[in-house]
Amino acid sequence: DEYLEIAAGRRAPFTQLGDWVALSGVSPQAQAIYWHLSMHLNQQRGDFEVWPTRATLARWCGYSREQSVDRYLDELVELNAIEVYQRRYGTGMRRRNVYVVHQQPPEGYTGPRSLQEWYARERARVAESSAQSSAQSSASSAQSSAEFGSEFGSEFGKSAGHTVMRSSACREVRS
Repeated sequence: DEYLEIAAGRRAPFTQLGDWVALSGVSPQAQAIYWHLSMHLNQQRGDFEVWPTRATLARWCGYSREQSVDRYLDELVELNAIEVYQRRYGTGMRRRNVYVVHQQPPEGYTGPRSLQEWYARERARVAESSAQSSAQSSASSAQSSAEFGSEFGSEFGKSAGHTVMRSSACREVRS
């Protein structure tokens, strides 16, 4: 008998970026911040709170100033992908930001939740855009034909058995 041995390959820790965040329309920088915040989630603790410094987030994103990440944190707050609050020491001194990372979209979220849903919406958008373009093109062609007929219809006539078009751009033709 032959034996087949299967061994697992090297495993590495990884962090996934939720489809709903990736497809939400937030900037790539905000997605990177979300990803880095998600890397801090502690599965053993079971909560969704993380507290890397803004300086750490900035450094990971290639910025020299910690304020550079603020606008991207604001994007994530607006999307309701994260919440930001500050814990204070007993002395009242400010402690660092604490971020609550939401892995599911909030209730009432209307954006795409999966790639399949994004493609379905994109196909519908393209079909609607194409239908509108066709309708506008048809209407435009009909309007142009009508305008041409009304503008030049009375200018056509007969002169000595030949068609004559009177226009400032054309010379009158007679034979």
